[in-house]
Amino acid sequence: MQRNLHAEIRLDTHRARADSGARRFFARPRIGVRALFCIASVLAAMAATAGPLYTISLEWPVDAAGTHGIDVRDEHGRQPGIVVTPPVRFDAVMRQNAVVVPDLAVCEGAGQILLSIDIPDGSTATLTATRDRQALGSWPAWRTNGTPVLELAGTACGWRDDGIVGELTLAVDRPAPGTTLLEDVGHAWIEFRAAVAQAPTPYATLGTYSGLLLNGAQGGLNIDREFARSADAIKTMPLDAAGLNRVLAVVASYQAAGDSAWTIMHNCTAFATEAWYAASGEFLSTTALYPGASWEVTQLKLPNAGSLYHVLLAAGGQALDQTTKQSPSFRQR
Repeated sequence: MQRNLHAEIRLDTHRARADSGARRFFARPRIGVRALFCIASVLAAMAATAGPLYTISLEWPVDAAGTHGIDVRDEHGRQPGIVVTPPVRFDAVMRQNAVVVPDLAVCEGAGQILLSIDIPDGSTATLTATRDRQALGSWPAWRTNGTPVLELAGTACGWRDDGIVGELTLAVDRPAPGTTLLEDVGHAWIEFRAAVAQAPTPYATLGTYSGLLLNGAQGGLNIDREFARSADAIKTMPLDAAGLNRVLAVVASYQAAGDSAWTIMHNCTAFATEAWYAASGEFLSTTALYPGASWEVTQLKLPNAGSLYHVLLAAGGQALDQTTKQSPSFRQR
């Protein structure tokens, strides 16, 4: 199931206010509850720290029998500062992610975060928790039990009165040296993270893919597929309501294009830089040659993640640690 993106943000006394349809920003699955998991001890830092981004992922084999799924809500049954994605296939596994932005949840009155899991008997599914994509732990899902309560600090509300509704990140995972067009040539995508509770979604990633891939990606624009993908370089900018609306207009045009949103000459890098240009007015050329470019890229001058990596750094982007693919301040505000 693909999430659909349609919303417009307006400013009201310097705070973000969503249109009537904004809270339906993405369609979310309905799942049952069979098992409960206590994550308070693992994510205890959420109670004291505003600003981080947490993910909870359930992963199971593609050919596994029975229903698998997770759901994350506050004690009132709502999802403020929370995104639960539809299940997505990655090669031989299925993965469903929940993203929690604690400060936004607190802004909407959440004091506890509850995680419920739906798995059949005998499932080999696993749970993984991360903080800013740094692993906090992984467990067999069948071992989960107990009270699913996570306490949030009441002082963590991230209200802003400066007109900023969120931040946009341009991310690049570059190919290995010597990579040819017949191999993985890297990927580029954008990420949005809300800075105020009234933004249309707490968090989302967007990137385009070829429909010829056999790893489960849909042809064209994919939403939230990059949750588990690491980046080699990023560049981040604040977004006001007008900037976010320009990005949403680009996204809508790519959604309308369907499978044709991705072509060899207009690939993931072209989409990411077009969205970045819409928000910032900064044009990043993705056909510039770079040291070590493969013969195919050199001759065809395709938009590619390798060239964007170098262009991004030249434009003030930040290279991430090659071991963890994270910078010391990644996602911190």
